[in-house]
Amino acid sequence: MTEDQRDKKLELIRNQVRVLMQSFDTVQIFCSKYETEHGNHTYEYQSGDGNFLARYGQVRGWVIHEDARNSGCHNDDKNTGER
Repeated sequence: MTEDQRDKKLELIRNQVRVLMQSFDTVQIFCSKYETEHGNHTYEYQSGDGNFLARYGQVRGWVIHEDARNSGCHNDDKNTGER
């Protein structure tokens, strides 16, 4: 992926942040794109606006919740999704 292609994808995300900011106080978007055109690469993108501490707290809370929710899902290398 060229730098110009990455810039266009990031600009798309930034535009969506601006749209969402019209209705919300804080916005944080994380995206990834897996590319195989020139080797196998996963590109990560992020953009946000609004109060940094509010965004940080929301992301942190989500990670803690997901960690707790998924902590019992692994049983002898089998991930059945059941607890």
